[in-house]
Amino acid sequence: MSPRLRKTTYILSGTLIMACLLWLFVWSLIQRVPPFYIAAIDRSREMQAAWSDEFLKISAALAGDIDRPGHWQATFTTDQINGWLATDLADNFPDVLPRNTFDPRVQLAKQQATLGVRVGPPDAMTVYSITFDAYRVDDDTFALKLQPPHAGSLRLSIGRVQRELSAAAKKSNIPLEWRAIDGDLVALVRLDALTRDNRHSIRLEALEIRDGAVFFAGETVRLGRQ
Repeated sequence: MSPRLRKTTYILSGTLIMACLLWLFVWSLIQRVPPFYIAAIDRSREMQAAWSDEFLKISAALAGDIDRPGHWQATFTTDQINGWLATDLADNFPDVLPRNTFDPRVQLAKQQATLGVRVGPPDAMTVYSITFDAYRVDDDTFALKLQPPHAGSLRLSIGRVQRELSAAAKKSNIPLEWRAIDGDLVALVRLDALTRDNRHSIRLEALEIRDGAVFFAGETVRLGRQ
């Protein structure tokens, strides 16, 4: 083997080895599972069903209160939300999630929520996650402040999340307004687009993500005759 060919062989071999090592590193990152997701998945069906029942009871009561003039409020815990995601959503609304997307779960901390979901074929699933805050802007608007998503531990571009949220909102006739605030991507959502009712107006008084729960409060006001 000539010196030039030997040198070329060494360079190609080294490049191939580095590429393999880089792929293994990236693969190890995307295969990591957030601890909260492991804990949320590792719950019995009986516990999840009980929490789902609590979620549905609170939701039904909240819906009834919002439909009548007066003040209303509700608190949903992490366990109640995850119980509903694990049972009622999976059993009764299987087509809500995109194809090859399974087992959504949330974690709620102070001013911060993280959504995790399994994506991909059964033999090569990756847990994707995104962290966000939700808060009241005014009586008619709430905001979602998004952080970059992750595939395992690998940080991804937030642009794709923005495009997918915009597409989903457009499909549901929910107008979104995007803003960049202090370097964060923020989606503004108006309540009047979600509650098209000529009889009542809904005013949002509070929306807080707390440690282990999310809290809503507001008022339903009867509109005068036009």
